Amino acid sequence: MEMSNDLVVLAADKQMQEALRGLLSQPKALQMRSISFSVYTHPRHDAGCRTEAHQFLRSFHEQFEHALVLFDYQGCGAEHEASPEEIESRVEERLSRSGWSGRARCVVIDPELEVWVWSDSPEVDRCL
Repeated sequence: MEMSNDLVVLAADKQMQEALRGLLSQPKALQMRSISFSVYTHPRHDAGCRTEAHQFLRSFHEQFEHALVLFDYQGCGAEHEASPEEIESRVEERLSRSGWSGRARCVVIDPELEVWVWSDSPEVDRCL
């Protein structure tokens, strides 16, 4: 089976979706090859990405080589139950069982993406 697209991304919100589109559209700045990609937003935001990413992305597993799920730890609904790493592992396990075996990753952002972007850190300025 030949797949025509490199990456499908499921993001928690429109801001994250646009940030990813912008980043992935700049392959030279990221020192990577140009890739084909699609970025979607889950209608239930962080919590939806945590609990339903495997369902949302199930129909894409034959069209894309890889999948990425990205959401904030704060607001995902499991902040008091599990660490970000445990949540990532659980999401990846469900993705694997739904057809993405070894081809999908989850990134739980902690602290939230907005905290990183609006930080006074010189590293943020350098990267941007």
